Amino acid sequence: MWLILDAAGETEIGENPSLEAAKGVRLTADNFKKLFKKGHFTARVRTPPGLTEKSEKSFTVSFFPDGKLSIFQENVPAEEGFEDTGEWWFEGGIFCNRWNRLRSGRKDCIYLVLDKKKIKTYTLNGTLDSQLKIIRE
Repeated sequence: MWLILDAAGETEIGENPSLEAAKGVRLTADNFKKLFKKGHFTARVRTPPGLTEKSEKSFTVSFFPDGKLSIFQENVPAEEGFEDTGEWWFEGGIFCNRWNRLRSGRKDCIYLVLDKKKIKTYTLNGTLDSQLKIIRE
C-alpha cells in the first residue's frame, strides 16, 4: 500500500516500510550480542486494533544470551493470557526463532534492524512486519 501511495505522490504516508530504506543498524550474530551487555533484555510489541479479533494486544518478549526466548501477553488475567518459550539463533545475517507453541513450533526467520531503542522486524521479502520497543537491557 505504501508503494502505491508513494507512486501517487502522497507525502503524509509515514516511513518507507522496506528493509532497503530502514534507518538504523541491521543486526547480525556479532552485533546482536552487544544488546546483552547487561544480561538479557526485554522488548514490548503491540498489535494494533483490527489485526486481532479484539482490540490492541501487548506482548513482552525476553531475549537471553544463551539463545532462549520467552513471551507473555500483558495486562490480562493469567487464565486469559498467553505465554510461551522458545529459542533464537542466526543463519548468516538472518535472525531465526522457534517457539514451542506459537506457529505450531515451526521455525521463522526475519531480518532485524536496531533503530535507537526499537528493534524493527522485516519479512524475508524485505517488508516491515513489526516494531519492538526495548524496555529493559
